[in-house]
Amino acid sequence: MKNRYPTAQVISIPSVKVLWTDTEPLNTRELPYVLFVDESIAYDPDSKMSGSTLCEDVPGYYRRMRELFNRVENSLGLEVRIGCSGKYLYPDPKTLFGPRRVSYGQTLKLLRGCSLAIGHMSLALDQAIASRKPVLLLDDPAFTAYRRQGFRDVIARFRVQPVINETVGDSLLRQTMRRDLGFYADVE
Repeated sequence: MKNRYPTAQVISIPSVKVLWTDTEPLNTRELPYVLFVDESIAYDPDSKMSGSTLCEDVPGYYRRMRELFNRVENSLGLEVRIGCSGKYLYPDPKTLFGPRRVSYGQTLKLLRGCSLAIGHMSLALDQAIASRKPVLLLDDPAFTAYRRQGFRDVIARFRVQPVINETVGDSLLRQTMRRDLGFYADVE
């Protein structure tokens, strides 16, 4: 900012899309968990309005995600939970996510308490920055070019390339959990 506008006085205004203060206490009796930040790939209202498609193989996408969740749970020994915005309420979320807890409208709070956040490019992932949580960014082989356009911004925020969900294994998960998150202060 100072490079572009050297005489400007910067006023820091906290984003409304992040819980900056601990207004609600976390349930400290919860076991550690991993949170997948869902983006409603099949029912995205913005892409529908623009006549675009996010994913060319929606059933395959959800199958690959369930397989990933199984690998994460087996590797880390942590439950994977699903955080949904509530823009779309799934009639039967178990068909998409398997036997996992699905929560609507609680994503920011759940991000504050998770051990690892997994997602694609949701703006809700900014809560992971404010809460200093490691993030695993995912791509999927069936995502369209339209969908991948948004990765540019998320790569800049998290300083890591998204990985294809099918390639995530034990080594990458452990590396992600140990990643130095000191750069989050600069991003913030």
